Amino acid sequence: MAAVKQIADKGACIAWSPLKSAPNVLATGTKEGGGGGFEDYGGELALYGFDLASGSQACETLAR
Repeated sequence: MAAVKQIADKGACIAWSPLKSAPNVLATGTKEGGGGGFEDYGGELALYGFDLASGSQACETLAR
C-alpha cells in the first residue's frame, strides 16, 4: 500500500479541521510526560496542509 501523504518523523495524535473554510488542515499533537497540559510537561502542537492536488507526498507545515 502506497502512502498518499506523509508527515516525516512524527508520532502524534492527528485531527482533521472541523472548519468548512479549512477542510485540508490537519492538527498534530505530541505530549511528553503524563497528566497536565502542554505548558506543564512539554509537547508540540502543529498544523499541516493536506493538499491532495499537489504532486508531493509531503504535507506542508502551516504552523508550529
